[in-house]
Amino acid sequence: MHSRKLSINLTTQTHRTKGIAALIILALIFSSFGIFIRYLNTNFSIFQQLYLRLFLATFFTYCVFFKDIRLKQLLYMPKKDKLLVIMRSASTYLFASTFNIQAFILTKYSNVSFLEAIPTTAILGMLVLQEKPTRNKFLIIMLSFVGVLFITVKDAHNLFVLGKGEIYALIADLFYSFFYISRKWHTDYLNNKELTFMILLLSSVFLFTASLIFDHSLPTKGWNLNYVFAIIVAAILVVANIFLINYGFQHIKPFLANNIIALESVFAAAIGYLFYKEILTLPEVIGSLFILMSVPLMSKEETEKT
Repeated sequence: MHSRKLSINLTTQTHRTKGIAALIILALIFSSFGIFIRYLNTNFSIFQQLYLRLFLATFFTYCVFFKDIRLKQLLYMPKKDKLLVIMRSASTYLFASTFNIQAFILTKYSNVSFLEAIPTTAILGMLVLQEKPTRNKFLIIMLSFVGVLFITVKDAHNLFVLGKGEIYALIADLFYSFFYISRKWHTDYLNNKELTFMILLLSSVFLFTASLIFDHSLPTKGWNLNYVFAIIVAAILVVANIFLINYGFQHIKPFLANNIIALESVFAAAIGYLFYKEILTLPEVIGSLFILMSVPLMSKEETEKT
């Protein structure tokens, strides 16, 4: 009995370690998506660039994971999983991604960055999943929150003015966070590869339909090899993105996950320095240190409470 319990604990700890690694990689991928959005936006509408990436990502997912995707079984998944897959697919791409892109178009970058720094994932984890907050966890989340603000907020003026762009940013952040934490509600009927495949497939259909309704056109003009390459690379990252979200949030609690995802701001600052020669300011360095500190602190806090 003791050896069996030890084996279960070791397996849980292994999944937890892999889950942390998955979310760190996820934060790095998040930080790169802006590059593709800006480039593809010169020739494709929001819906078009999203569904092009997602259709290709669905194809890649099946090609890579086909041995672990049970097509016949997908037709008979429990009603709970069917409903969750539909809700999560609509949540992350049909709503969150489109609102997020629109927010950056309609308002200042600093305003959107500030609103995205709100620890919505941790808050939903507490309200919906009944995660127990402690004083230490609250302080660690605030450390990460302040770190993100140090990195992203360049102009403190008008941060609290809620125009259409700011409202869109709040909506996007809420839908993203719902997509993350709702992974906990799935049964074990589907593995993470099957979840990734189904979410990408349904999201593609949702976005293609929305594009026909709102854009009234297909992306048939202006193609070149650079666009093709960008869509292929973006599609590969989308596959990794959805798979890592499903795996990471299956094994990591929302409070720790919230702080790990905040590493996106650190990676974005590093990308700006490496690729665009953007000099890191003192506030950015301090903010990065705050976020980097918050991850092991929260991990230790949650380990001690279990």
